[in-house]
Amino acid sequence: MAGAVTAASLAAAQWAAATLGAVTARATARATDLHAQVDPARAVEPQWAALAPEAAALLADAQARAALVALAYLDEHAAACGAGGTPGPYLSPAAVSGRTSAGHDLAAVLARLVGVWRGRLAAGQPPGEAWHATAPRLARLVRSEVADAHREYLSGSLCLDDRVIAYQRLVTLPACARCLILAGQRYTFSAGFKRHPGCTGCTHIPIYHLPGRGEVGGTPDDHTPRALFGEMSPAQQLAAVGGKSEAVQSIHDGVDMFAVVNGQNHRRVTIRRTEARIARSLGFQDPADLIVHHAGRPKRSLAYLRARYGDDPRQLRTALARNGWLTEALHLTPPGGTI
Repeated sequence: MAGAVTAASLAAAQWAAATLGAVTARATARATDLHAQVDPARAVEPQWAALAPEAAALLADAQARAALVALAYLDEHAAACGAGGTPGPYLSPAAVSGRTSAGHDLAAVLARLVGVWRGRLAAGQPPGEAWHATAPRLARLVRSEVADAHREYLSGSLCLDDRVIAYQRLVTLPACARCLILAGQRYTFSAGFKRHPGCTGCTHIPIYHLPGRGEVGGTPDDHTPRALFGEMSPAQQLAAVGGKSEAVQSIHDGVDMFAVVNGQNHRRVTIRRTEARIARSLGFQDPADLIVHHAGRPKRSLAYLRARYGDDPRQLRTALARNGWLTEALHLTPPGGTI
């Protein structure tokens, strides 16, 4: 723990998690409703092509709301730590909305559901069953992109606040093993937030350096992988390690959780040499598309600018302003309100 962690600070984080969850649930439900309007007995492609823009619009709206949740949380966390309000200029929600975390157009990505459906048809599934099977993929996409927008906005905002020197990872239970082993880990303020597809229960807890007080903020001392694992039910523990009872027993026997979790993952991850540095700084296993198209012109993505200028707030502000990602003021909804 960097310094005093107040009840108000943790309450702000809990409010942000609950509010983000509500935003995500609404967007997921609305997208699922649109998906259900497609009649697989008729031509699926034109039906979904007509609905995908609406699904993209509601997802973009949820991403923008997730950004405002992040900004309100940072403001409350700073006040709880005695750091005062969050100074401007503020990152524009447009920097994290309207496209995926990899910079791709939302409508184009959503349109790919038709390709998934056709692949299932080719595998012999009936049309109705094949289309129904794409619904979980859509829901997962919505949840992931809303959560990523929230976290990417947090990451960018931390780089803009000169008082922030680092952050620690807060994990909300229940969680998977990959997230659990990172609980309480400390990262420099400009470090990318490590996440896996579908990761929705983790966030930043900023650490400030205040004159006369030193480091303030961060997670509590007991926010550790083993402590959190012990708080979960037996069923949740088993689910966290992929249903492997021997892994659960190993952890209970005192085996290091990092060794248990990493020992289960034998998948090789390859990153192109020319993009290895930028990918590591962003926290991605697979490099993101660093150019996005917004308002009819190509622009550097927030992810790229944060990685390139994250260690120099002045240059970062200049680059963000040049690319149209800054705004001077935003309306905040305080904890307890609705976004």
